[in-house]
Amino acid sequence: MATGMIRRWQAMPVPAQDVTLGVLAMAACLAMSLMELVWGGGVARGDLAVQPAGLVLTVALCAPIVTRRRWPVASALASGLIMMISVALQHRLPGGDVVVSAACISAAYYRPPVPSALSVSAIMIGLTVANRQVYGAALSPVDLVQSVLHGLVLVAAGIAVRAERDRRRQSVLVHQMRVEAAEARQRADIASSVHDIVGHRLCAIRMQAVGAQRLPDDPQVSQQVFTTVTDLADEALAEIRDLIDTLDPAKPSMTPAGLDDLELLCRRMNAAGFEVDLRRQQVGYSVDAGVQQAAYRIVQEALTNAARHSGARNVHVGIGLQDHALVLEVTDNGLAVQSPTEAGRGTRSMRARAHAVGGTFDAGPVEPNGWRVRVVLPCETRSIVRHQRLA
Repeated sequence: MATGMIRRWQAMPVPAQDVTLGVLAMAACLAMSLMELVWGGGVARGDLAVQPAGLVLTVALCAPIVTRRRWPVASALASGLIMMISVALQHRLPGGDVVVSAACISAAYYRPPVPSALSVSAIMIGLTVANRQVYGAALSPVDLVQSVLHGLVLVAAGIAVRAERDRRRQSVLVHQMRVEAAEARQRADIASSVHDIVGHRLCAIRMQAVGAQRLPDDPQVSQQVFTTVTDLADEALAEIRDLIDTLDPAKPSMTPAGLDDLELLCRRMNAAGFEVDLRRQQVGYSVDAGVQQAAYRIVQEALTNAARHSGARNVHVGIGLQDHALVLEVTDNGLAVQSPTEAGRGTRSMRARAHAVGGTFDAGPVEPNGWRVRVVLPCETRSIVRHQRLA
């Protein structure tokens, strides 16, 4: 119920909120005044008493609340002036102190500290002087200091409320920025993954089709090509399905491709007529799954780029260990058709994957011809190293 009331209040226009506050404050003060008039007969407090004429002053005291946002300092001064007049006329206004204090806090909330502090201090000093005049007491320096301190406390309260409002707004903005950044990263990751999965499979399917055209009309070879193409398409569909499932928190997470899957990747490229020489250090070390997936996707994209853009027929893939880091090198013997400063989607994807796990990425031409991609990814290592060549 309380939450619903708060939401309805927040949905109201700002002028309607101020009018409602003014009416509620006026109703509360009038109700307290009428209670004392009816049941107390105009109960006196010191030299001040509730009188019927004071009801008009009560209305005038609460009216400035309606303008507290547009003219907060003027509203506070008006309420303070009405309170001083009531004291000078010896009319007690029940709830008047609360209304004046709220008006002073609003002035500090909506206006800078210095003008708010000066205005509120003037109101407190004026009220103190009016009270001393009614009681016939002398005004001492201590009274002035107390009045100023009272005003500064009210100003501090308004500043504190405003600071809390700003903090909450800033928290909401930071949260929105984080959500937008996370969504942007997720979109980039999805686009990169789709590019890697579909691009590589389509490239392999094309290589199979081109290779089949160059071979003699052999039903057995054609059947083998069709089987490979079907397997590639099924794998692409399965990986896309797994990628979509990662967006559903109810689905179990799939095991991402890693270093152990590179051998199958290279053998598939070899089967399509693309000679890939994989040299890998079998290292006894622990590599995070995210680093392994980044390494696999980078090698996959590098092989796809070599097959699609450079016209290379031979590619060397090296995976080794250097200074507690995993080093990947993919070098082909094709044409360096891309400038190192003009990166396409594939190159940007590889660089982003390397940087995402704290690694470095470098790509450029090699002499006498060809293109090399070199990536260094951090990992935890032990001391067992074995060399193995996989064709």
